[in-house]
Amino acid sequence: MPLPGLTPQQQSHVDRWLPHAELVADMSWPERLTTVLWVRAASEDLVIKAPSPVMRAHTEREIAAHRSLGPLGPRFPELRFASEADHLLVLSFVPGQLVEGTHAAADPSVYCQAGRLLAHLQSLGSPDGERGTQYVAARHKTIAQRLARAAPLLGRDLFRRAQSAHTAGTPAHEPAVPCHGDMTPRNWVVSPEGVALIDLGRFAWRPWYSDAVRLWGALPDGDPRLTAYLDGIGRGEPWREAGWRDELLMQAISTVVWATDVGQPDFADDGRRMLERALG
Repeated sequence: MPLPGLTPQQQSHVDRWLPHAELVADMSWPERLTTVLWVRAASEDLVIKAPSPVMRAHTEREIAAHRSLGPLGPRFPELRFASEADHLLVLSFVPGQLVEGTHAAADPSVYCQAGRLLAHLQSLGSPDGERGTQYVAARHKTIAQRLARAAPLLGRDLFRRAQSAHTAGTPAHEPAVPCHGDMTPRNWVVSPEGVALIDLGRFAWRPWYSDAVRLWGALPDGDPRLTAYLDGIGRGEPWREAGWRDELLMQAISTVVWATDVGQPDFADDGRRMLERALG
């Protein structure tokens, strides 16, 4: 039976990989930025992901994460099938409930578990100084490029302050490790077995603290959930790292630009708030 949101080529892969797959639920993103289908095949629950053109890089990164790092562990989905050419992947289904929007989102112990899982993910590759140097140089360039794009989206004062902060910054040289890229409760699943991490669509080798930026931007100063998360990672306070402010600038400005491009105004507002806070 044809599944919703798949191209004929993608459906052909699914028919070959998962004969007689049955749709359990359509969990696709709003506006179908990414088609996400929970299916059952041969008594096994699986997830099919197929991106829209603007999200194809996410699928490429997710495939790369699984193939380069190997099995991630029992608290992560497993890659079962993938086609880079047709932008399609099949993962094991992770049972449970998304943390975002539930009582678990207020529980510091959930954040601590997520931090420990991130520490495990980051330990799957040895710290790489060359990758870190390349990342830092690319980050500095990206801030400049996206600031130019963001100028009409930020307002004159916020743009001016962001531009001044970037000009004053000095690229730091720090080792890179495997990073999730979107460590927020919308990518954590909680069940009686504990917390699991999903969605490696922003995977890349980056300085470790890049995976603390999203929560820092979302939680108020002194929030015990952020403290618990950092305790779980076990690397100390990220704001003491030399490149912390540049990472805040890049992620905040990139969020504004990307969210505007794909028609997600709430995410764009999140980016503006993060930028305001980063500039203090």
